Amino acid sequence: MRNQQIYKDYLAGSKTSELACKYYLSKKSIQRILRKMSEQ
Repeated sequence: MRNQQIYKDYLAGSKTSELACKYYLSKKSIQRILRKMSEQ
């Protein structure tokens, strides 16, 4: 799933701004996804 890949990339050291560009999402959306994934 896309969100899992975003979380893996973040854990590997990617910044939220880099992830936003890579996945064509806003930084807020990335932050929301990371928060949800970290709660699981």
